[in-house]
Amino acid sequence: MKCINCGTNEAVEHGLCSACITSSIKINTPGVYEITVCPKCESVQVGKRWMERDGHALFEKKLLNSISSNDETAKIHIEDSSIRINAYKGTATLFISVERPNIPDIHREIEIPYKVRKVSCPSCNKATGSYYEAKVQIRGFKDVDSKILENVTNYILNRMETLSKKSGDSFVSSVERLTEGYDIYLGKKNDSDKVCREISRDYFSSLNVSKTLAGMKEGHEIYRYTYSMRILDLLPGDILDVNGVEFMVKKVSPQVLYLIDLERKRDLQMRQSEFFSSRFSIRGITGERRKLIRISGDEKETVFMDARDFRQIILEEKISDEEIDIFLYREDYYRV
Repeated sequence: MKCINCGTNEAVEHGLCSACITSSIKINTPGVYEITVCPKCESVQVGKRWMERDGHALFEKKLLNSISSNDETAKIHIEDSSIRINAYKGTATLFISVERPNIPDIHREIEIPYKVRKVSCPSCNKATGSYYEAKVQIRGFKDVDSKILENVTNYILNRMETLSKKSGDSFVSSVERLTEGYDIYLGKKNDSDKVCREISRDYFSSLNVSKTLAGMKEGHEIYRYTYSMRILDLLPGDILDVNGVEFMVKKVSPQVLYLIDLERKRDLQMRQSEFFSSRFSIRGITGERRKLIRISGDEKETVFMDARDFRQIILEEKISDEEIDIFLYREDYYRV
């Protein structure tokens, strides 16, 4: 039986020949691979553990785990001692082999951009006294782990990496991941001022700064500062109460929170200062996302059908999109 794809070679599996199976295999690589290394002892962080030995072998293993294939029966291996590190380009080049039944082994060269994040490990922090002038606390309002908090933390670490190249006093002493968020210990207070100011510019958030006496130096009081940042980690469709009124989140921008008043069915905007000075509570619930299919419409209204239960919904606006996403909450539909 000939291959149903090329019509030339003999089929070996599901009507396809070895050559066509080989050409269909795709290798997926990460966008940018990140590895955390202690700048003092060069140990590598794996999860919450720091590995002082076999750093290169660990680097190979983590790189291999980041590579995948669209073929579940294919097994990927890194050829022995094949990784070449180009520190100038920031890339790791490696040779891999792909093993799969019914085809010869595939050998390919892959180039993966990588980024080294330098963070002092706990052992080195203990040896150097874990010096820090400020602690930045990143917190949200949801009970669940938030991707937004992780993004803010990564922004601070990336920013500190840039600042550390300009000053030896700019460094990250340690990072703690807690149930409620992240604590980042910085070697210089001024860096905390900078990164928190930038976060306040880029995220809908509040900031509270406090200080505690850490000791005396040459007759002067030495303080350590705590920067408590609360990030509004809400998403479209989330429900909250503000001053006793129930709202649905429409959009969260860095300076303005866009809401829908669920009782009056109207849009409302609140700035950071107004929102954080109000009485608010996060309900911890989200409207149900539904897909609507357009049936008809004119200049004043558009008729849609709920793709799940086939209910017809009339929206009093002109909408040309054939499909839209909408939130269902307490039998009412809300377009955010």
